Amino acid sequence: MKRTSKNKQQEIFEEAVGFYEHGLVTFKGQKEGVLHFEVDGKQVVIHAETEEVLHCDCKDCTPYADCVHAVAALMYLGELQAEDEEEEDQEFVDPEIIDLVDETDYEFVKQFACAILHDSPELLEMFKQMRAERDEQLEDIAGTSFMHTLRVLFARYSNMDNGYYNVDGLLDDLDAIVDEEARDLQTEEQMISILDMMSVVHIYLQALDENYMERINMSYNHMLDYVRKFSRKLKGEDKDQLFAQLKEIVSEYMFGAYTHLAEDVFVEEFSEAKYLEDKIDVCYEKLNERNFLDDGEMSDLLYSRWMSSIVTLFLQAGHSLEYIKDRIEDEYDEVAARAILIEVGKYQKEYTFVREVLNDSMKLDQAHPYLVKKYEKELVKIKKMTETHLN
Repeated sequence: MKRTSKNKQQEIFEEAVGFYEHGLVTFKGQKEGVLHFEVDGKQVVIHAETEEVLHCDCKDCTPYADCVHAVAALMYLGELQAEDEEEEDQEFVDPEIIDLVDETDYEFVKQFACAILHDSPELLEMFKQMRAERDEQLEDIAGTSFMHTLRVLFARYSNMDNGYYNVDGLLDDLDAIVDEEARDLQTEEQMISILDMMSVVHIYLQALDENYMERINMSYNHMLDYVRKFSRKLKGEDKDQLFAQLKEIVSEYMFGAYTHLAEDVFVEEFSEAKYLEDKIDVCYEKLNERNFLDDGEMSDLLYSRWMSSIVTLFLQAGHSLEYIKDRIEDEYDEVAARAILIEVGKYQKEYTFVREVLNDSMKLDQAHPYLVKKYEKELVKIKKMTETHLN
């Protein structure tokens, strides 16, 4: 399967906008249920009903990305459709009603709809018919390109304000589509393409309001569960390739505000020794990002998160606490780094090591009496724990 590089999709979109804005897209007409376009000299064919891209002379379309000519043609098609709607004045729903529903809690709207349908057999039958038509539409697009499936899904939930209504319902449908695509990837032995799929979905999820971040997080986690599962099944070069892709996503924040979810998978999976140094290098890169934060509390949280990950990775690789202490020598002056070593040492009942770090801490932090006092109390506790452990 031909894959799309990290920034290729954005490049395709920008180039397509250029074709569209410079008048290089021409609608050649409709024949036998298909639409014909010419884009910068290339012939593009699109299904009139489903809007799936059927052909482009450049032959660069993939299941996860339409080519630049196809994207430009779809932009032009969207303009034609918008003009038709404006001419027909198809305003089926009062904008005030849309605003009211958008501003109302989804559960309340669902409960209200259930009550209305319960009291009105006529409306219930209408709802059943509309639901059946919707399900039929979903069946019609089954087997089409994944990119097209997403386009149809998000278009179905779009409103007149260039936003989306019933985001919970949209994401429920999206999760189901992801399930189906992931099953196909596994069946077709294309599990390596799971992050390509996620990158495409990410483009669409960026359009959703951040007020729905918690629910959007759930959809990202849903997809990342497949990354976890597939990473454990893949072998050899395929697994190396998936790791390299995930590393790139984490290093470059390619999922934007949701990259932190991919970071967890990056640290927790790929436990083989050959990935250790790369994972630790990325953790150190993240650790150094604290220098760019003005918020002291956020800086401390970021540092603790990534230092904990570094220590955990060394432990998973079977290294001793003494070895880890030596490896993080450059960070040993940090209170948080030593605090993590102390907690791990206590958990592993390495009390001699804990005493060593506490004694170091008393010297390093002697300018902070409250910390010294804290370390003294910890030493007393460790002494008691040591005696209990020996007995």
